[in-house]
Amino acid sequence: NKRFVPQNIYMPGRKRLPGTMWVCWDSSGSCCGRHELESFRDNIVVNCSRMGIDRVLISYVDGVLNMNPATDKPWFEHRTSRGSAANKLDLVPFGGGGTSFDPIFDYVKDSGEYVKGLIYLTDGYGRVNAPKPDFPVLWATTRVAPTFVNQGQWGEIVYI
Repeated sequence: NKRFVPQNIYMPGRKRLPGTMWVCWDSSGSCCGRHELESFRDNIVVNCSRMGIDRVLISYVDGVLNMNPATDKPWFEHRTSRGSAANKLDLVPFGGGGTSFDPIFDYVKDSGEYVKGLIYLTDGYGRVNAPKPDFPVLWATTRVAPTFVNQGQWGEIVYI
């Protein structure tokens, strides 16, 4: 909803956009508390429901991109039936190690995966060394903004 952007408030619009939402979940040790788990899940559920999202791809990243053992893909796929089943999402983060924000961006660059945009859920404690990607990034943080090393900040930062 662009009406609130001048006030640095980012809220979902009323337009339903059935499709796929790709979320990167910071699963590092500093981000595995109950507060982050609940905040991250609640934000995914609410936005899927409001926007009518059909499918959510969640990539869990700590120091590495954690692959889905069942599919060997870098994401865990969840169907939400245009958002109506979003409240049934059972999300169990993989990881718990150190923090690096770069693995997801490295994967997208190296794989040639087509990404329209990425939502990065984090507590913000970490550094971004990867260069700015050619798709929009929303850094949704529960604590601080990420630190961008040897470059200016890129992407939008919101606090949840």
